[in-house]
Amino acid sequence: MRKVFIRLGLAVAIVGGLGVATVPAQAEPALTTCTMAGATTLVKNAVTGRYAWTINGVGSCINPASTHFAEISVAGSSQGLGECDGGPLQDLDLAAVLTLTSTSTGLVRAVPMRWYSPVTSYPLVTPFLIAQMSGLTGAGTLFTHIFLACPPLGTPASQLVFEILL
Repeated sequence: MRKVFIRLGLAVAIVGGLGVATVPAQAEPALTTCTMAGATTLVKNAVTGRYAWTINGVGSCINPASTHFAEISVAGSSQGLGECDGGPLQDLDLAAVLTLTSTSTGLVRAVPMRWYSPVTSYPLVTPFLIAQMSGLTGAGTLFTHIFLACPPLGTPASQLVFEILL
C-alpha cells in the first residue's frame, strides 16, 4: 500500500512540475426530492385576464449524497385559473430560484429554474414540469387553496413537492 502512495506522490510531483493542470471530475446530477411549505398569491390582471403568481416557501431537499435547508421564490403567470374561472389553467410559466444551504458544510447555492405546463389543473393539485439550462430536469406538484376555495377565498397556504436533477 505504501508503494502505491509513493508512486501516486511521484506522479503528482511530475505532473505538477510540468505545469499540467487537472480538472476535478464533475459530480453526476442526483435526483433530489424537495418538500416545502409556504404561500401562493394569485392576482388577476383585469386587462389581459392573466393571473400573476407569487410563491414563497421553505423546507428541505434531500438526495442520497446530501441534505439541504431550502428556500424557494417563484413568480410568473398563467392564462386562466382552472376550475376557479370555468376553464383550464393554460400557459403556466413561472421563474423560480431555489436556494440550498448544505446541512453538512453550510455552503449556499442558488439554483434558477423554470416551472411550466401548457395545460394543468387548479386548485387543489397543480402539476408542473421543471427546466434548467440543460433542459427538462424534473417535475413537481403544488397543493394550494384546498376545499376548492378559489382566490380571494380560502387560504394561500401551499405545499410543494418536486424532484429535480441537481
